[in-house]
Amino acid sequence: MVASIAPRIDLAELARSRCDTTGTHARLLAWRATGHFVDALNAGNAALMQQAIDACEEAIIVDPASLAAHNTLALAHWMRHLYRWGDQPEGALDRAWAVVERMTAINSQDERTLTMRGLIRVTRGEYDGGLPTCDVPTRSIPTTPPPSLCWPLPRQPQAWPKRRKRTRS
Repeated sequence: MVASIAPRIDLAELARSRCDTTGTHARLLAWRATGHFVDALNAGNAALMQQAIDACEEAIIVDPASLAAHNTLALAHWMRHLYRWGDQPEGALDRAWAVVERMTAINSQDERTLTMRGLIRVTRGEYDGGLPTCDVPTRSIPTTPPPSLCWPLPRQPQAWPKRRKRTRS
């Protein structure tokens, strides 16, 4: 069964990557922006994060429909809000939301768009509309998530059922 589906998944991934950007120059600029973003996170450097934002904006100028550049830009603004980096960290979350709105206009069903939309909404405190914006069937999500699948920002940990201690018989 898996062997019959795998080629279709590969073809779908190739098709998605081809329509992600219109040219190789925009893709290279988006990759460069992502590299600056990762370097800024690893170094904990606000100046490098600003370089990542500038590189994302440059890639968006070359290709306004590049979701990779928009995704990195939204993540960079979210990190600026989270770590209070830059000259106006208070407005960073609003700038991230503006980028997510542009991503939604480009492709509202892309996983990066849905993930960033949920992340920004949860950070804003909109828990009811945050993560459920993804089109995932709720019956496949366990009621008590395993510890390895928990988000670092749990919604209401006190509402989760407590684990029972195993008793040996």
